[in-house]
Amino acid sequence: MPWFKVDDGLAFHPKFLAIGLAPAGLWVRSAAWVAHHLTDGFVPAGIPAALGATTSEIDALVAARLWEVTNGGWRFHDWHDFQPSREDAEEQRRKRAEAGRKGGQVSGKVRRGRAAAKHTPSNEEASASPGGSNDEAESNPVPVPVPVPVPSAAAAAEAAHARGEQPPPPLEQPELPMDVEILRTALDAARLVVRWDKLTADQVATISALVAKHGDKRLVKAAVQAWRPDAPAAYAQAWLGVWQALPDPGKTLAVVKGPRCTEYGHEREDASTCRLCAADRKAVQ
Repeated sequence: MPWFKVDDGLAFHPKFLAIGLAPAGLWVRSAAWVAHHLTDGFVPAGIPAALGATTSEIDALVAARLWEVTNGGWRFHDWHDFQPSREDAEEQRRKRAEAGRKGGQVSGKVRRGRAAAKHTPSNEEASASPGGSNDEAESNPVPVPVPVPVPSAAAAAEAAHARGEQPPPPLEQPELPMDVEILRTALDAARLVVRWDKLTADQVATISALVAKHGDKRLVKAAVQAWRPDAPAAYAQAWLGVWQALPDPGKTLAVVKGPRCTEYGHEREDASTCRLCAADRKAVQ
């Protein structure tokens, strides 16, 4: 997980004192999003709204020259003067992964050496073993049971380190189009965190078209309404049917009206019942 740097004097910096607490909070939360997604200081147009920001808060950051207006959104002023670039962050990840792999190899060798020393019989134990001499004990060693760890991501990585192999890479979210990325961020903010790595190219294109048609807020609202606590969605494609079933913007479901009475023109509940006719018949009786 990448981090971004904040000067310890930020709280009383003249620019932040001038803009107020809400725009400052928007600046910090947006910086965290930028660092997480490695966008080199770029804030897409839909992110402030997903964070609940107002237009006045955005304008305050631009007026204070903390943000700069750019094509498709905003950019942090002098981001690379204080924060690592995407290339530097990815290189740092690679170096840490390599260091972890080498460290795992060394620790694996140490653990195996300790295990071997722990289970090596002493001279007295070997001579006292029933059924033969030391030579017989060495030629027919008693096998030592080795516990099998429960399979997990951490255990798999540790086992790979011990064997001197490259551990399996951690699951990373795929690169998505910017409009779909904004939708994913909004869903995460609504605590609807799912996997997006199983989407096909056609499904990504369909979701992108749905964002353009309905907007990310409407899709998030539909996903929230479709959420089931007993069977929560695990993959993004679980919402495709819900999103595709949404009526077109500006349209509502048509109301089906029942047949009308031929005498009074009153709308009947079914083909044979009219309240006014029934009242008249009862009055005559």
